[in-house]
Amino acid sequence: MKRRGGCQSPNGWGFVRSILLLAQLVLPARAGTPYRVLAFGDSHTTVEAGMTSALSNALNYPVEYARVGVKGAHTKDLLRGFTQGRPPYAQSIAWAEEWRPNLVLIAFGTNDAVDHVGAQYELNFVDLLTQLQRAFPSAQIVALGPPAGDPAKMPSLNLVRAMQAQAAGEVHVAWIDRAAIASCQFQADGVHLTANSYRALAEQVAPRLVAVLGK
Repeated sequence: MKRRGGCQSPNGWGFVRSILLLAQLVLPARAGTPYRVLAFGDSHTTVEAGMTSALSNALNYPVEYARVGVKGAHTKDLLRGFTQGRPPYAQSIAWAEEWRPNLVLIAFGTNDAVDHVGAQYELNFVDLLTQLQRAFPSAQIVALGPPAGDPAKMPSLNLVRAMQAQAAGEVHVAWIDRAAIASCQFQADGVHLTANSYRALAEQVAPRLVAVLGK
């Protein structure tokens, strides 16, 4: 069922809370240098709107936001980019390492939730987060859980969320449960959000990002 309007905070938490691991937020030392944010993800990352301004407002600091999103992508696709140099992410990884972001976001799970998810998923997610920590040693890493969607189309959504949360905790990476913090209006496919909902979701995610970054 579509929900009217933008994203709204639910009355209660979902089955799992966001993991808030506080760290010291380090902004660029040179005045006026934007805070660089890199997001790896699926089609949500490709089409999302509003994160740059929302995060800049939450930080009260200029933000340069780069998105590397691939339609239909799974967590394992980015992992293979790191471990095997395989497309579609390998070339973007090389560029991103040169770009030297201050914050790296990983935002997968929707396409994973369409499939049957086994125990290997959690192990792969741990491996991926570890690869990100190695590739970007000076950046802070935060994992964003998948947004809510039609459970008939994403039967493994809750399991994916639980495994991502567990994996993030194992390697001391903050994980934010986007499915629990907002209810949104969906497009006809029951998976992607409307443009207004992506903006509203960004406005709710941004202050949570600042909280886990320790500002």
